[in-house]
Amino acid sequence: MPALRAYANTWRTLATGATIALTGVALRSWSVWTLGRHFRREVTIEDSQRVITTGPYPLGAPPRVRRQPLIYGGFGLALGSWVSAIVLLTIPFFCLLPRIKLEERTLERAFGHIYLDYELATARLIPHIW
Repeated sequence: MPALRAYANTWRTLATGATIALTGVALRSWSVWTLGRHFRREVTIEDSQRVITTGPYPLGAPPRVRRQPLIYGGFGLALGSWVSAIVLLTIPFFCLLPRIKLEERTLERAFGHIYLDYELATARLIPHIW
């Protein structure tokens, strides 16, 4: 439907979407590099771990600015449809909510007040909102 593509099927939105997606890939790569050997797809804590407050996880800034929704939303926009951008941003966001909760509970148990203080000083996902 052409109405769903209004103002989205342009070279500008293609470039913007590709830029957003590549920024997401770069942020994810930076996060993996910062976490180093502690990066895992499953949520685990090792004895040598500590709360990371550098790289993409600084105090006072949004930690875990989720790479996946950023990447997928960019792809959706690059496809030239506002609907695809919204869908490809929303679905991964809601799929990541359980992971965010699990990570927080695990880190709170492992690091106690150190992580609780970190949570109070930083946004979960959306700066100044959540």
